[in-house]
Order: sequence, then structure tokens, then C-alpha cells
Amino acid sequence: MSASSVAKCSSGFTARSGPLPRAVRVVSRAHGVFRKSTPLIEVQNFTVYIRNNVIFRKFNQRRRNIRDSGGEGYLSSCHYDPAHPEDLCPIFSIGYILNTSESDPEQRELMLAQGGMIEITVTWDCNFDRDPSQCLPQYQFLRLDSRDAQDYPGYNFRYAEYYREGSTDRRTLYKAYGLRFVIVVSGTAGKFNAVPLAMNIGSGLGLLGVVTVICDFIVLNVLQKRSFYRDKKFEDVHADDAYKVSTQAGRHSRSHSTRAASTTEPATELPSTAVRRARPRSDLADP
Repeated sequence: MSASSVAKCSSGFTARSGPLPRAVRVVSRAHGVFRKSTPLIEVQNFTVYIRNNVIFRKFNQRRRNIRDSGGEGYLSSCHYDPAHPEDLCPIFSIGYILNTSESDPEQRELMLAQGGMIEITVTWDCNFDRDPSQCLPQYQFLRLDSRDAQDYPGYNFRYAEYYREGSTDRRTLYKAYGLRFVIVVSGTAGKFNAVPLAMNIGSGLGLLGVVTVICDFIVLNVLQKRSFYRDKKFEDVHADDAYKVSTQAGRHSRSHSTRAASTTEPATELPSTAVRRARPRSDLADP
């Protein structure tokens, strides 16, 4: 019973405190030199700033994961705290992201050495019957690369630098290992609307009548014991009995509003044809 809308989102992230340290394997084909650097554990102390804006056009509402009035210095000192999402601090430490996406400490060390892919999901689930300030984002972190992969584990990419020494063209090939973040943003919102409520109530009432007809058809024509149900639902009366039953029912209904007549009219002869009437629902149950 509410109108809904899907958010149109835009997001991006930047790394704070400089570029991220990463394991780098350097290969020079000209000289045959092979060097490998050790990943820095201190990368876990680096932070990532994720900025996200959403708009719900149906409700003309815009939301973002940053406070509208927090002062210029609040982003430089805050860190995301899942216990207080109302603080709206979109700054995450690499250590927090690793710990949330991977619970095994050994696997986290391998991710720092071999690289990895992490999905960061930002979800907006809003109810605009309340104050829009209560529409807050929720963050989830999921590791995407396989932890059991034997060949080409983690995440890496290659790039080359070309240069010239004298008359010889040379190339230095780098194989870089790092953490790649894939950001997925989704949002839904709702608000009470009387029109969908009225349509749902009307549809429900209409279905109640249709269900009765369908059930009667199935019970009287499809089931194996349809003759039993038909005998319970209908009662066959003949000639004078049918007239007496209908007369008694009519007199009983008029006894509360009119006085009985002093004389009764003679009974009218009915043709000797059978009349079938539906039993009251109280008589359908077995004694």
C-alpha cells in the first residue's frame, strides 16, 4: 500500500593519505632483471573516501552519504562506525574493509601480497512517511576473488614503460598487485498512497466472490465425492412439500413485522414436478 521509487545513483571513491602500497614485480626483458618488492602491512591504516549521491525523482528527494552541515573539519577526523550510521561518515580504513570482507587472518595477508577484489555495496532503503533524515545508507563488503584459486590468485595487472637507451628501444614491464574495489549502489523508497490502498481492497473483495464460485464448481463437478457434496448442498422437494416449505419460510420472516391473517387461502395445487433448493449452510455439516 505504498508508492515506490528506484534511486538514480552516482558514486566514486578516492584514496586518502597518498597512493596505496602494493607488491610490484618488475621485469626488464632487455636485461633479464627480476625484482619483487614486499607488500607493506601499513596499508591497512590507509583510508578510502566513498562519496555517494542518490535521487528519488518520484518523491523529489535527494540524499547523500555526507552531512549537509558538519563543518569543514569533520571529514578529516571521522571514520565510519557501523554502530552509529547516523553520523554519515563515508571514510573507511583499508583494515576495516579487509576485516569485514575476509574473516581469515591468513587470507587477509595473502590479499595484501597477491591482491584481491572487494565489492562495496551501498544500499538506500527509505520510508518517506518519516523524516528524510532517517533515510541512511547501509554498507556491505564482499570478497569477489576466489580464495581457493591455485592459478592466478588475487588481483593484478600489467603495464609497461618504454624508453630508449642510445639506439636501442627498451621496455620495463611491471606486474602490480593491489586491491580493487567494485562499488554497487542500489536504492528503493516508499510512501503511503490512498489510491493503491483502495485498489488492493477492491481487488481483495472481488477475489472473495470469485473464490466462492470456483470452489463450488470444483467441489460439485471435479472431486470424486461430488455426488455426496451435491446431496449435502441441495435438497429435493416435491409438489405440496415445496409449497409448504416456501410458505412456512415466508410466514416466519413476516411474523416480526405484520400480524397473521385471520383466514388462510386454500392451498394451490402444484404440478407434480420436483423443486431443488439449496440447503442452508448450517445443514451442510454431517450430524
